[in-house]
This record gives sequence, structure tokens and C-alpha cells, in this order.
Amino acid sequence: MRFPDALTERTTMEYAAAGRSIARFGDGELQICRGGKSVSQRADPKLRMELLHILAGRVREVLPCIPHRVGPRAAYWDKYATPPFVSLMRAPVYGSAFVSRPDNAPWIDTPDYWDLVRSIWRGRDVLYVGGSATLANVMHKSGVASLQIVAAPLQDAYDHIDRIETECSTRNRNRTVIISLGAAGTALAARLAFRGIHALDLGLIGQFMTEENQGAFAFNENDLTSPAYRELIRKAHRETNWGRGGASWAQPIVEFAKELGTVDVLDYGAGGRTLAPVLAAAGLKPKEYDPGVPEISVDPKIADLVVSTDVFEHIEPELIPNVLRHVYLKARRAGYFVIAKQPAKKVLADGRNAHVSLYTTEQWCEFLRAAGWPKVKVVKDEWKKCVVKCRKD
Repeated sequence: MRFPDALTERTTMEYAAAGRSIARFGDGELQICRGGKSVSQRADPKLRMELLHILAGRVREVLPCIPHRVGPRAAYWDKYATPPFVSLMRAPVYGSAFVSRPDNAPWIDTPDYWDLVRSIWRGRDVLYVGGSATLANVMHKSGVASLQIVAAPLQDAYDHIDRIETECSTRNRNRTVIISLGAAGTALAARLAFRGIHALDLGLIGQFMTEENQGAFAFNENDLTSPAYRELIRKAHRETNWGRGGASWAQPIVEFAKELGTVDVLDYGAGGRTLAPVLAAAGLKPKEYDPGVPEISVDPKIADLVVSTDVFEHIEPELIPNVLRHVYLKARRAGYFVIAKQPAKKVLADGRNAHVSLYTTEQWCEFLRAAGWPKVKVVKDEWKKCVVKCRKD
């Protein structure tokens, strides 16, 4: 018994654009199939039965989509390649659940692919079901003919699914229905497809399609660090206490997060990983990324606030435009950057000073503007370091 193959993301989306309804299964949906719950939906035996029928291919009008076990997070999805889950998958064909997830399928994060997605609603009448306005805003900006909203709660939406289904059916009038509703959205797509309505469970696709974040997963590791340099910084992390000063910047970062009204923070270049625990203790929800630390080297998710403390001076000079653009795309709203301007005390194994990129404050500000930041403000400028805040809003 093995995990079924799935169509590619592009082929799955081409089916969707051609009129096939799709219903996606990710972590939450698969856990509910086993009697559990998801982040946004409590366990419900009726929902479980609906999802099991869809996953087994018993609703022929909809294409069930499952995790495609390739890509940077393939190992994560291996937990579903076990008999308890595989035994539930009996459909003749599966699409990929990653049609809306470039964080799992970075190869889709291209202008050509996103244009294919936009073709689903471009010039068409759409009914949108979801608790988030992000996808609705994306559709408004990219050519939807008309857009009507069916209100739905962000939490436990399945409790309201009969009302939502009735409203979608009543208001449909040959509109494509696009859904962002968690596990309830998977069930709703199948229900509407059974009624002959073109229904697409696209989940959180909107957050990857905004002008500010599109392309955030298009970079590969060699775009950000050369293989030889990556090994040097990994060696430095293994053999020294390099990069452990992040925690000293926790207080101003917490204050900036409060100013933004967010707890969603990415520590980009986390190094010795001292900052995240302090931010978490202050009530924030930090994520970590560093290509020099294997445990946190997978391309990170987008966050409201991206922070880098004593990181930019370690970027290879020729890759500064790539890395700063990557940082910009990973930030939904703002950035907080501490940048050293003097040589380091440490020397890399190849004899170079650990601070391989030394520039003036003005030069770093120009680099940040070139990366896309519309608002760049120096809040501290000393001969050793500068601190720069950037915002998109």
C-alpha cells in the first residue's frame, strides 16, 4: 500500500480553469478524517464522513486534491504515507493540494502560473465564500467581472455549512464559486459540485498572490548563498558561538510589533537562535530562518514583521540584491534591521573577515529601497551599527 500519485500543480489548476471543481486535503482535513480536528475546525463526525467520501473518490463531480510529497517540505508530509491514511485514498485520480501553496511547491511561484490562476476569474462573475478579504482583494485587482461575497466565519464554519450551501446555490446564477474556508471549504466544494456548480476550494492562495508578496518562494538556496559560503557559515555555527546576540534586540522588536498590532514575526538569519525564545516569552509568535543552520534552513513562510539583527553584513556582496528582495517578499507589512558597519572580530575558515559586506548607512538604505521598500527610516545610526525600520503601509 503506497501513497497515491497526484497530478502536478499546473495540471490541477488547468483542470480547475477548464471547469473542474476541486476540493483540497491538507493537514487539517486529513486529521479530521481520522477523527481529529484542525486549527480552524473542531472535530465533527458529520464533517468527517463527508471528507472521507470525497477523499475516497465517491463524489465524482469533484477532483480531490492531496499533498504532493515532493519539494522542500516533503519529509513533513511523509507522516501521511502510512496505512491509516493511505487506506482512505481510493479515488482513481488525485490533484495536488499544493495548487495554492508555493511554500510547499515553490516551482509554482512564477508569473506564468499566477496568470493561469487569475484566468479562473478574469472577466467572469464570481461568488466568494471566505472569512478573509485577502483573496477578494486580489480578485478585485486582477480583472474579475463581478464579485459577490457569502459571509462565513473563520472558526468552525462547518456549523454553518447548510446555510452557506443554500446561499451559494440561490445566488450562483452560473457564477464560479471560490472558497477559502478550511475543512468546511473542502466539504462545500464537493456539495456544490454535486449540484452542478463550478466550485474551487483555493484556501489561503490570496496571501501568496498579493503584489507585495508574490515571488516570495521563487528563490532557491543558491540564489541566497553560494554552496561554498553556505558551508563556511554552517561550520562557523557548528564550531563557535557565532550569532548569539539577537536576544539583545528583543525589546525594540516587541515594541515595533505592538505598534503594528501583530504577533507574527520572522527572525531572518536567526543564527544562534537566541531572539525567538525572548520574543515568544513576550507574547509574540516568532518563526526562524537561517541558511547556515540546517534545522531552520527551509524557506520560511511570510510574516507580518521580518527582523534581521547583525545579518546583512554577512551577505555575500554579489547576492545582496537577491537576499534583500527575499527579505522584502517575506514581509507582509514591515521590517526591522540591525546592520553592523565595522569589521568583525571573527574570521571565516577561508581567511575572510566574517563581515563580508561593509557599507555605509546610506548605501544600505539604497539597497533596501531597491529591494522594494517604499518607506525606509533610520532610527539609530552609530559608527558601529545602524538600525533601520521599513514599512509597506
